[in-house]
This record gives sequence, C-alpha cells and structure tokens, in this order.
Amino acid sequence: MKIHLHKIFVLFLIIQCFSIGSSSAQTYNDGRIRLRIWIHKVWSSSNCGEIGNQEYRFKGIRARVPDGSGGFAYSNSYNVAYSGDNNRYYDANQFATNPAAISYDGVATGHKILDNTYSTSQVPNEFAVIMSEAFEEDCESSGLLDCNQGAYNIYDQCCCLFGICASSDEYLGSGSWTPVLFRGGSPAQVNYTQPFVINPQDEHSYTVVFAYQWDWIDPLPPTCPAPVYSDGSNISPITLSVEFDKIFSDQDWDGGAGCGTGLSGDEDLRLKFRGKDNISGYGAWTSTVKINQNVPKWNDPANTTILSKSYLTANIDMQSVDIDYDLW
Repeated sequence: MKIHLHKIFVLFLIIQCFSIGSSSAQTYNDGRIRLRIWIHKVWSSSNCGEIGNQEYRFKGIRARVPDGSGGFAYSNSYNVAYSGDNNRYYDANQFATNPAAISYDGVATGHKILDNTYSTSQVPNEFAVIMSEAFEEDCESSGLLDCNQGAYNIYDQCCCLFGICASSDEYLGSGSWTPVLFRGGSPAQVNYTQPFVINPQDEHSYTVVFAYQWDWIDPLPPTCPAPVYSDGSNISPITLSVEFDKIFSDQDWDGGAGCGTGLSGDEDLRLKFRGKDNISGYGAWTSTVKINQNVPKWNDPANTTILSKSYLTANIDMQSVDIDYDLW
C-alpha cells in the first residue's frame, strides 16, 4: 500500500472488501481457531483548550466473544490512565492499566485482555468491545488550574482555577458494546481496529485502538502447486467489491469551538483511491472524495467503489488486493 502525505496528522481508514456469496452468519464451521485481543492505543481530544497536559482516564475497557452456547465469554475490565497532549495517539508503553494487564507484548500489540481458543468446528466471526466511560481528570492532578483533590479514577466533576473549584470541566463520555468482524483480518498476523469514538460529534471525544489476531490451530491442507486457486466460474462468477467506508482524522484541525482557532472554518480533507488484485495492474483513480469536519471524528461519506471485478474460469490465482491512495 502506498500513501502520499502532505501534512502530519492522525489518520485511521476503513476499507471494506466484500466477496459475494460468503457467509454472513455469526458463526463459521471451519474451526478450530485461537483469538487474541489487545488494548493497543488510546486517543482523546477532551478538554483540549486547557493549558498544559491533560490527565485522561479510560474506564471499563472490555472484550467479549460468543461462548458457543448462546452467551458470551468476557475479558476482565481494564482502566487506562495517561497524561499528555491531546489529539495524539498513546500506545501501550505510555499508559498504566488498573488492574494490571494479563501480559504486555510490546508496542506492536499492547496489553492483552483476551485469549480464547475454540476447540470445535463451530467458531465465531465477531467479537465486541466496550469502554464504559472516559473523562479528563482535573480533580486528581496538581497545578494552578487544577484542584489536587479527588480520587484517581473517579469522575469528580470539577474545574479548578487557582485551587478553587468552579464547575465540571472533565467531560464525561460513556460507550456501549460495538461489534468487530475479525475474520476479515488476515490470520496469523496482528490486525488493528478502531471500532468506536465516544462523543463522535463533539469536541471532547475518546477512542481506543484494539489489536487482534486469530490463528488456525490445525494445519491447513496444502494448496495446489500451480495454480494455487482456480475456483472462478463462467456460470456463476465470483464477484469482488472493495469500497472506502470511513476515515478518522484530526489533520490540521482548525475549526473546533474550543481548541482550534476557528478562523479557517471546517477542516477540508480530500482523498482518491485506486486498487488492483494480484493478477492485474492498477486501474484509474477514483473521483476525489471531499470531506469537511468541524472536529476530529469518524467521517462517513457516501461509499466510493475502489475496485469491482468478476472472476471467471480463466482467472486463476486471484487471492489479494492492493489499495493505493492519496490524502491531502
């Protein structure tokens, strides 16, 4: 994947790939598999008009997966605290968890919160994640603008000026369970997802990036030496559609009510795409996608088709897609 960047910014893209005829059920029958989930990074723009660092608290981060009997298996609940600038991703070596994480696997993955093995053929294609609440903790910190009072992980609802509590300045947000279709990620490698933004239309937002990996437990049968794949059909072709779905960015944010200058209006983002599979070259660029945002958030413009192709009997060895995009 090639990317041309003209500014430094926070960016998270979702590209959707659809193969018509594939199962949309919540379980597959191709197990056994192992699924692992990590807290990878956190981000917030909350209270970004405040001078100096912010003291962020992310509470009740959990994951759940179907347990095979109609219920769910849950991870423990984790809290994350960090202090620093707003509008910046912080990875797992920059924050402390409470209670302690099950294991820390390095910056590339993060704090592992779930490790589940499915020992039968029936396996899920979805897990769900949640962050119960998040806020910017002025009460517990110290300094001229803070109270230096209150509990470490409690929403105390205070805004302090020279030690005098004035009003709530901690901007509480709460979340709900959000599904992730993890089987779209490649097996045997770490994949990443940012499935929710708390307060997505607000200046004071919070989000978590999760890492996940699923693996086959049993060795797969070997593929044919040549061709590897020959499963297209002239009667009922395999049809592939790749679409741009969403983008999250705080690139050069200058329009927010309390954090930007507000002089230049909404931020203007522009994207264009082109795609190819592994048996053909790139096609033409798509039309430019235009996005205007007043705060950092997930933007959900009308879907743009990057690649659409049907595979017939003669189209052998198709197995991957490359995406090329420009953003400015």
